[in-house]
Amino acid sequence: MQSETFTKQHEMLEKTLALLSKDPLLNQFAHCYLSSFSTRSLESRTPQDHAVFIQDRYDFFLKALKKPEDYIRIYVPEKKLLRIHNRYVIEFVCPDAQFLLATIETILKEKELEITRMLHPIMALTFDDKKKLTKIAKPCLNQDLYSVSYIEFEDLNKIVDPEALLKKIKHHVAATQTAHRCLPKILEKLRDVQKHINAHDFTLAEPKEEWINLIDWLKTYNFTFLGYGAYTVQPEGKSLSVTFDSKSGRGILNEDMLDNHLKNLRETLQQHVELVSGSATPFVFDTIPYRSPTQRFENLMRLSFKFPRETGGYEEHIFLGILKRSSL
Repeated sequence: MQSETFTKQHEMLEKTLALLSKDPLLNQFAHCYLSSFSTRSLESRTPQDHAVFIQDRYDFFLKALKKPEDYIRIYVPEKKLLRIHNRYVIEFVCPDAQFLLATIETILKEKELEITRMLHPIMALTFDDKKKLTKIAKPCLNQDLYSVSYIEFEDLNKIVDPEALLKKIKHHVAATQTAHRCLPKILEKLRDVQKHINAHDFTLAEPKEEWINLIDWLKTYNFTFLGYGAYTVQPEGKSLSVTFDSKSGRGILNEDMLDNHLKNLRETLQQHVELVSGSATPFVFDTIPYRSPTQRFENLMRLSFKFPRETGGYEEHIFLGILKRSSL
């Protein structure tokens, strides 16, 4: 049965490729794209339909690589291709990131927009020294992975504002990609914090080993780390001065995110740090009233560690993220 299915897929693939130009990159693109189709999807349309579809996807793919700021678009497809009105297409080509697709699905679900078709092939792209594309292949190690996605959705309530939706998606995609790109640096900071806890004594209600174990549990597939930032809390008379070190920001707490995409996060976190600054507890795992910009839009969790400074006051290391569903 599997052999028969593979044969059908291969035949449909070959028939479609025969209708496209002999451009090697186009053929590589088509092979990767069509290989992500189920047998049912391949058989539901003719090779001619697939060829037209692939050519359109490839044209947008090249434009998006050439002009990355235009990596995403929302449009109404040709009515002759659809049976249902009020349908739109979201199409994007961008570096792949963990939870990228899940984040966009969450946005559409939140807006009560029903996904009717979703294609999400991941491709490994190779570029030469002049950043010219030279090869397109299936995902593999040590290659630049790109998400090349196509989503059809229905607006049954006729409420969608494509321009506003596009802007919202761009903000969330930027946060998702930034968090993914900065994850190694965030985890490096977490390891530094863990080493500092191991090497020093703290006044805690529980053994510090419990916090070390908690860190291990969180970073072992139980917590999605999205950002890191450091605050300096310094006594000034009878009050405390709370200052965010903007250069320390990683992930969703880096300067670009805070200035251009998540403008209210800076103020929300600042207020929360000020609110709990009088607490004698040096380590805290709590939440802040700001929804995660990626994956599930739940309030962000805050893992906080206060380390005394020789000049007085303390430095607070904060990690933001959300628990993974398997840990709830």
